[in-house]
Amino acid sequence: MGEMNQWNINTLHGQAYLDDEDDPNLDFTILATGGLTDANLRQIVRQWAMSLSEFEDHIGWTGSSGRSAAATGGAATASTASALEVCNNSGAGVSVAYATASGGTDSSGETLFRSEGSLNIDDGECTDIWDSPFKNRFYYIYAEADDGNYSGDYFFCTLEDAFEIVDTQCSTDYERNGFLQIDMSKGNRMQVGHVVDLDP
Repeated sequence: MGEMNQWNINTLHGQAYLDDEDDPNLDFTILATGGLTDANLRQIVRQWAMSLSEFEDHIGWTGSSGRSAAATGGAATASTASALEVCNNSGAGVSVAYATASGGTDSSGETLFRSEGSLNIDDGECTDIWDSPFKNRFYYIYAEADDGNYSGDYFFCTLEDAFEIVDTQCSTDYERNGFLQIDMSKGNRMQVGHVVDLDP
């Protein structure tokens, strides 16, 4: 009971309690007033999976097989809908390009990267870029807005029009832009996905 109380004191989402058989339970309340968009529902599922995993860690829960319940139960079910998602909170529309390792190499053994784009995301909207299972550790995002870019230190080929480029070096026909890197090995992103927020 002490673990339940401590969880409820420190956690905003998910009310913990013991049932009549002293089994731990976790409630997860959602607000559905006005309906739910597909993007919001996916985000809720990811939040639930994350809360469940954290709750299991908090109480030291293991299933009858001795493995974590997150590996055999509800969190695994939720993870089938996980995605790496971009949410545009910039105040204006953005154009998004994305890249990751293609799984191949060139004749010299250098990793080939695939860059793609561009996706237009309206302000206040979210778009899934990659769905699970995530085959790579690193994924990359670049976004352009009227008043500035969301960029990083990892450079890949782009074009102004729709494109899909697999290359190690950009030809003269391509532009070259710096992408933000997303490390999916952090926390439990591989299981529950991750949201990249483009804020003002």
